[in-house]
Amino acid sequence: LERLAQQIFRRPAGAAGAAINEERSGAEWWVQLRRLREDAAAAGSDDADAEEEANATATMAPHFDKDELLHSHTGLYVHPQVSTVTYLSSGGAPTVILDQTSRDVLGGPAAGAGAAKLYLSWPRRGKHACFDGRYLHGVVHALQREAPDAAQRWRVTLLVNVWFDHKPGGVQRFPAALAGKMAALPMVNLDEGAAAEVDARHEGGGGAAGFEQDVAPGDVARTLEFPFSRTGVVHVVRLPVPGLPADLGGASCRILSYADAAVRPCVAEKGAEPEPEPEPEPEPEPEPE
Repeated sequence: LERLAQQIFRRPAGAAGAAINEERSGAEWWVQLRRLREDAAAAGSDDADAEEEANATATMAPHFDKDELLHSHTGLYVHPQVSTVTYLSSGGAPTVILDQTSRDVLGGPAAGAGAAKLYLSWPRRGKHACFDGRYLHGVVHALQREAPDAAQRWRVTLLVNVWFDHKPGGVQRFPAALAGKMAALPMVNLDEGAAAEVDARHEGGGGAAGFEQDVAPGDVARTLEFPFSRTGVVHVVRLPVPGLPADLGGASCRILSYADAAVRPCVAEKGAEPEPEPEPEPEPEPEPE
C-alpha cells in the first residue's frame, strides 16, 4: 500500500517537477471498507431503522478533503492538490464527484450556482480515479451496481491525497515495523489500468474513460438528497439524476453535463421546518339570557 501510495504521489509530483518542496510534500493515505448495501440490509432486521443503518454503511456523505486539524481549529479550508481513489474491488456504490469547490459552495461570487459536471465512477478492481482536491465528493448507495462476484461483501478502496508544499496536521508516517508486514498488491498497476482511469482535475485533466451525457430538465428521473453539515450550517446536497442504462457498454464511468442552471446539482442551505399552524381558539359560549 505504501509503494502504491508513493506511485500515485509521483504522477502529479513528476509533472510539477522542481516547483514543489519535497520536504513539505507527500501522500496522505488510508483504506476504506464499506459494506455493499444489499449485504448490510440482509444482516439487519426488516424494520426501517435497520434499513437506514444499512444505507448509511454503504454511503459516504458528500464532503471536502482538507487539512482536518487546521479546519477544526480555524475554520479554514486547505485542500490537497489532488484527491485519488484506487478501487481494490468491483461493484457497489459509485464515487460521485461534483466540479464544485468549497469557495463555490460556501462563498465567493459563484456560490450557489451549482455544478456543471457530475462524475459517477463505479468501482472496478485496479481502476484509478483522480480529481481536483477541492471538489465536493462522496459515495452514493442509491446508484450502486451489482458486484460481479456474488460472494463479495465489501467495497474496498485505497484513498490517497497528494499534498504539495503543505503537511496536514495530525498526519504521521506509517510505522516502518508495520509497513514491512504488509503484502504487495499485484492486482493494481496504474499504467496497465490507464484505460479505466477517471481524471476530473480542474487543470490538466483528461476526462474519463466513459460516456458523457447532457442533462436537460426533462431528462431528470429523480433528485437524490443528502445532508451536508460539516460547515457549521446544515446544508443539503441535491443531485438531479437522469435515467441511467443498466449496461454502460463496459465502461465504469458516466459524466453528466448540466448546461441548464435550473437542473444543476447544488448545495443549498436547508430551510427550517415550517411551524405548525396554531389551532383556532374556541368560540366563546353565549352569555345566558
